[in-house]
This record gives sequence, C-alpha cells and structure tokens, in this order.
Amino acid sequence: MMSVQHDESLAKALQAQEYHRARHPSYRKEYGLGNGHAHSPARGRGSDHAHGRATGHSAVAGGPSAEDYANRHLLRDEQLRMALEVNPEAFVQVPMLYVPCSLNNVALKAFVDTGAQMTVMNLECAQRCNLVHLIDKRFKGIAAGVGVASICGRVHMATLRFGRNAAVDIAVMVMDMKGGPELLLGLDVMRKYKATVDLGRNALLIGGEVVPFVDGEQRRR
Repeated sequence: MMSVQHDESLAKALQAQEYHRARHPSYRKEYGLGNGHAHSPARGRGSDHAHGRATGHSAVAGGPSAEDYANRHLLRDEQLRMALEVNPEAFVQVPMLYVPCSLNNVALKAFVDTGAQMTVMNLECAQRCNLVHLIDKRFKGIAAGVGVASICGRVHMATLRFGRNAAVDIAVMVMDMKGGPELLLGLDVMRKYKATVDLGRNALLIGGEVVPFVDGEQRRR
C-alpha cells in the first residue's frame, strides 16, 4: 500500500516532470543548445562573465561550462521522465513481506527475511506467547548490525503454525529490542522446510500451505 509520504514524493516528481517539459524549449534556446553555442541570458553582469557564457566556457578556470550544466540538467529531466513512464514503481514504497501465523495460540505477523541467518523474536512477543520461562540464557549476548541489541537467550523448541494445517518446529533467538518486527522468519526455518517466496502468487509456500503476504495496513491491525 502506498504511504502518504510516497504519494507526496510521486506528486512532486510528476510536478517536476511537467515543469521541466513546459520550459524545455525556452531552456534550450536560452543556452543555445540547438546550435552548440551558449549565449548568456544575463545582461549587464560584466563583459568577462558574458564572454565566458557566450563561448561556452566557465568564467572559473577548469570549471564546467554553462552548456555542460544545461546538458546535465536536461539529462536528469529526461531520466526522470523515462523513469515515471517505464518504472513508476520506483516512486512508491515497496511493501515488506509479512505472513500471518500463530504460536501458542497467539496470532502473530512474521517478517519473512531471506537475508537473516536465524529466526528472531523480540522479548515483548516472547512474553505474549508465554515463552519467557523457556529462554536459555546461556545463549545471551549482543547482536551488532544496523544498531546494537541485547540477546536475552534462545528458545530451543517452539511450534509455529501457518494456515490450517502447516506446523513447523523452530528454534528462536529472543532479543530485547524496540521497534522492528515482532517475529523475523530467517533462513534457518525456510531452508529446513524448503519454503518458497513466490512473488508471482504474492505468498509464502511452507509446510504444504500457501500463505498470502499481508500488506502494511493489515500488519498493524
């Protein structure tokens, strides 16, 4: 689902495209891009500066010319126009992959992360699922990555359920972290059960179940 922030970004990009498309002919004429010679749009700013613009060379030695600046600007405008036509998805937020599941009869939304080696749960989720007494603190430590979080320990055996029939046994690291997903489904579980991330069907295939991904709004409910 597109967020309000990305709606605004797309609107600004579209406005920029229309603005530059409208001024494109006058912009080329102003800098003399049609015949390869630049002409200064300014008057009364000094003969040296005007001469530098007229000859297509920068008044600052070694710097880019006015024509270089103009060409770069036009190139960026063209890139934006093409991106909006060919790849509009680049201007909207890509939803992350979450699947509904349950653990100890507690409904959860698991974040499917093929870049994570192990399955992780935050401490608050472990408390809701009545797993705190099963945490083996011999496995506690510090996890460092994008930020630092405390590892409370490991639950060696828990059963995660998907849909009506799929039940998978998992080991899960419990971390004391704020924000982020309550449960992160890592490669350890997905490889063991030969799970498939099927973006064509917008679903996770695991344990014989086809589990549809849920969008951000559903995840927050």
